[in-house]
Amino acid sequence: MTRAVALECAQTGITCNAVCPGSASTPAIEERVQAIMTNERLSHDAAVEKFLAGKQPSGKFVETRNVAALVAFLCSEAGRDISGAAIPIDAGWSAG
Repeated sequence: MTRAVALECAQTGITCNAVCPGSASTPAIEERVQAIMTNERLSHDAAVEKFLAGKQPSGKFVETRNVAALVAFLCSEAGRDISGAAIPIDAGWSAG
């Protein structure tokens, strides 16, 4: 879809990209981590490690501020020539 929109808007100065974040620490994700802690009697760090296993090769959540920075970049003059792209920001998950 981003490619189709990018082509339709190519001469208008409008760009279209998809930002594809990996797992970020959000309230909904924290609820899932808390459930793992309760159900498996794990520490918070161990529950996070279990939650991220197979999802994030880095073993860390994607920082939401970094996702926001990528979006800001794409909306800036420096990102004006990027259009029709799907950009992963997933700490290596899509590389695996």
